[in-house]
Amino acid sequence: MGVLVDIEKNEIYISLNKEFYDIQAIKEAIMDFEEICDGELNEDLKNYNLTLKLKEQNDLCSIGYEFCNYVLGLMKNEYLI
Repeated sequence: MGVLVDIEKNEIYISLNKEFYDIQAIKEAIMDFEEICDGELNEDLKNYNLTLKLKEQNDLCSIGYEFCNYVLGLMKNEYLI
């Protein structure tokens, strides 16, 4: 997992390993976060790559890590059901 921020563009770039993260949980998290940011999802051979464009100025680092934690929570909940 990697999180980079671009303060000037108000964007967060997240790279999530395909072997660990579930694509459906990522897509659900993007939808759940749509009130605070627009999400774009791409992938390469090893990673899901996201760009989150915040709609308002906010704490970019915190939101990036909160997004990752939210995805993990969705995956855990799916596993428990």
